[in-house]
Amino acid sequence: MRGSPEAFQRGGQYTVVASNGVGGRLGASPLDRATFTGFGPLVSRFQDGPVQVDPFADGVASTSVVSYRGRLYLGTDAQGTRAVGMDLDGLRPDDLDFRFRKDTQKLAGSSSSNTAGSLFPSIGFAGCQANMFQCGPDNEDGRALFASGSLDGSEWLMIGGTRSSGGLDYVYLSRDDDATLDMKYVDLSQALDSTSVRSFSAMGFLEGRAYLGMPSRDGSRRPELLALLRAPAANVRGLEARGNGIKGGACNPSAHDVCNLSAHRMPGIGAAGSPANPARTVGIDFVGELNGRLYLGNNGGLVRATVSQPLDYESSPSHWVSITPSAPEYLARESITTDKTVDLEPSDRAWSRMVVFEGHVYLGRNTTEGPQLWRCEPVRVSGPAPATAEDCDAGDWVLVAANGQGDARLSQFDNPNNTRLTLLTVNRGHLYVGFDNAVEGVVVYRSAVAPSSRSDFTGQGGCSAAMAGCAGLGGNGFGQPWLHTRFGDATSVGSEEQGVLYVPVSGGPGTPVRLYRQRD
Repeated sequence: MRGSPEAFQRGGQYTVVASNGVGGRLGASPLDRATFTGFGPLVSRFQDGPVQVDPFADGVASTSVVSYRGRLYLGTDAQGTRAVGMDLDGLRPDDLDFRFRKDTQKLAGSSSSNTAGSLFPSIGFAGCQANMFQCGPDNEDGRALFASGSLDGSEWLMIGGTRSSGGLDYVYLSRDDDATLDMKYVDLSQALDSTSVRSFSAMGFLEGRAYLGMPSRDGSRRPELLALLRAPAANVRGLEARGNGIKGGACNPSAHDVCNLSAHRMPGIGAAGSPANPARTVGIDFVGELNGRLYLGNNGGLVRATVSQPLDYESSPSHWVSITPSAPEYLARESITTDKTVDLEPSDRAWSRMVVFEGHVYLGRNTTEGPQLWRCEPVRVSGPAPATAEDCDAGDWVLVAANGQGDARLSQFDNPNNTRLTLLTVNRGHLYVGFDNAVEGVVVYRSAVAPSSRSDFTGQGGCSAAMAGCAGLGGNGFGQPWLHTRFGDATSVGSEEQGVLYVPVSGGPGTPVRLYRQRD
């Protein structure tokens, strides 16, 4: 038995696992274990304790969290076979299984490489045996990334897996919301350089499209950015997506289902851009939106689209414009880079997720010296075109919450142990900013106004973040700094009346993930 209810019950969900032992049996393998779930008092604030501890009872240290069909979805477990779905108040958690469809055709691209069967229960995990059900339909063998959004007028749950040897060709979609999530495949191979892509670094939905960013190492085609224009039809197993191909050719929405947007050519973003991104490994850190326009960035800078549904940079460069900050504080510091192409964490990204709060865009940047918090003020630069007074341009960026002590070009809230800005989100009427901290544990502050300085943020007990000794919300490290040193990707769900922020946190590999919640 794993997971003592006495140790885990306080503040939220606890899980007990019973498995076969000498002289006892629960069922035939793989059903030789059973999980039991219970609850403590309702959790409303970080200081109340975690709402979930080790949600799969398998020690997984990182999980993807997404809102879908009015519920929260966490996944996957260490074997890639399960997710957890629960109501937004944290109650009624359900164990969810997968059925991944296999691509047996080669009409528009590749076919699934796993030679086992036809329905797969797993998206795979590191070390799984190829051509067995424990790996994914295309022999995916690593951690998955979740996203959700609208395609063809319907809400979809998206799962992107990992193929550690390269040749990643598929993403999976489902409209299910029952106990078994039937996942349809989407064959992306016509639009990809399949030899270099191993995982997804960013996924998001905007204006009826899904945008997929993938890191790539070496070569000139780094990074990859795809626009998925259509979803699989209701009566088919998947989508043999027609694409514009890696050898060039313009994106044509009337003829293509997926388009390669030639991010490798974008200024600052890509290895073949002007200026070129010199990093060996280049990904897409985030995809965001303002005024119906796509924004994206990585260690080389920022770019936005000038139209609502942009075509590829190679054939339609006017659909894109560089908005990399021109401020001296930006130029004085160098963005972090990573050599990782799989299992990316928020701390590996040069930019945190983009958020819009009180009419301003906010972005967190991680530099080799420490984090920065940036705000876009669109009216600062309004011309000439393509600059506008409504969208972000290079001269619109202002450093926010600069240190009062130490390096004034950084936003560490005067704490040099705040080494990475990994949490940036809006929950109802508050902007939240959080830091990885290996010494005091994770640190979170929030603001109820469009912030410009540290004094606009508050911490534990409503203290001003500009005051010495002001701990983060819930206390630094949420009261257990040795367990809580780094954030996963957070998500906010709810309505105008009530917002609930869910934050996964852990101490890194070997430390099971815990899920915390803050209600506003």
